[in-house]
Amino acid sequence: MIEINFEEAAEIAASDPQAVFRLRPKADPEAIARFEKLGIAPDSGIVGQYQDDYMAVYYEGNLHGACNLNTLEEKERCAANRLKHRYPTVARTWLPIETTQAVFDIFTPTSGEAWL
Repeated sequence: MIEINFEEAAEIAASDPQAVFRLRPKADPEAIARFEKLGIAPDSGIVGQYQDDYMAVYYEGNLHGACNLNTLEEKERCAANRLKHRYPTVARTWLPIETTQAVFDIFTPTSGEAWL
């Protein structure tokens, strides 16, 4: 997993609209405060996909202690499957790209079907 900038991510998304990106909250205090307002549990697996000027953000925090969602990768995989199949869930939000850039660091997209 390699951290990239949002311009690179936009280029990837333009060539592959189905690309699913891993997101991590930024470490600076302002970003942390904005992240906390989103209602996403700490240590959640968070993924996103470009949707025009927005990013569809899906997450999994394992708030109910499922035995198969212990690692960050397991949580990311769960969130990515929700995104891919558009499962009904409250664990999603749509953020303007500017907000996404202010709150999250973005990483190279997942390796497609093998990761999902």
